[in-house]
Amino acid sequence: MQRYKTQIEKELKSFFSEKKKESKDFSDEIYEAIKSLEDFTMRGGKRIRALLMIVGYKSAGGKKLQEMIKASIAAELVHSFLLIHDDIIDDDDLRRNGPTIHKSFQKRYGKKGSSDLAMITGDICLCYGLEPIMDSRFMADNKLKAINKLGKIIKHTCYGEFIDVTSVKNNVSVDDIQKIHEYKTAKYTISGPLQVGGMLAGANNKLLQDFEKYGLYLGLAFQLKDDILGIFGDEERVGKPIGSDIVEGKKTMLVLKANSKYVNSLLGKKMTNRQLEKAREIIRNSGSLDYSEKLISDLVIKAKNALHDSKMPRNEKEFLKFLADYVNTRKL
Repeated sequence: MQRYKTQIEKELKSFFSEKKKESKDFSDEIYEAIKSLEDFTMRGGKRIRALLMIVGYKSAGGKKLQEMIKASIAAELVHSFLLIHDDIIDDDDLRRNGPTIHKSFQKRYGKKGSSDLAMITGDICLCYGLEPIMDSRFMADNKLKAINKLGKIIKHTCYGEFIDVTSVKNNVSVDDIQKIHEYKTAKYTISGPLQVGGMLAGANNKLLQDFEKYGLYLGLAFQLKDDILGIFGDEERVGKPIGSDIVEGKKTMLVLKANSKYVNSLLGKKMTNRQLEKAREIIRNSGSLDYSEKLISDLVIKAKNALHDSKMPRNEKEFLKFLADYVNTRKL
């Protein structure tokens, strides 16, 4: 993971270096926006999505590894685009232990102007995300399939975001939450990157289906773990305010299963530390936390079992099993 992460970040730095040069021909303000985008993207993250593109490519027998590493930054650029827009929607000030894009613009452009410009910056980043695949030297048919798949991933993630935002106003069920997790997280975090990478190597339908099953189970587990860390984690390690899901009014699995009038009364409101601690205690004592942790463990087992009959190379299969275990035990 560390070896590929270093190479992915090297490619990202090279990409942004070119984009900063390009932006100088337009205006100083755009140049500053691209610098902010670079800082936001380079500030943190494990590069899991880019790494999974590489794993998908190698699993399908791809041999042009350096070319694949260059193409893999598409996943990180799309990730930044989605995070920027998500932060605007949630009105968050902190991401990856630093200011969100709209927050970084606020002093100069005010609240409304900063949100507008952050949204445009996110749109620019989405366009950037298509370029590494389009400019790669893979077979044209494979690139077309990969770009088409990437477009569907982005569409489904936006569908998931839409359902998530409207859920604040609506009653939601366990099935609703799982649908949000499937579309907002699983497809673009796990199965999608694997499939895009596999398509660039000409993966067969069986392998793509294996990626889909594995990614669905692990993506659901990943988001459930994120929700737990969002309430019980450490702010410095998580990189965003603890309890922000409650403040934003989100009905996570933890909140739904706690079924607490007190916790529900906090939704959409700012909390004191004492209120957060009480909410944590209720979620623990209600069995909601145990429920989510048990569900995560079951989903991780299903993800690993989905790889059982796969014909992918041993090293890549073992890595995906390791990743599943990591999701179950991760602290941030």
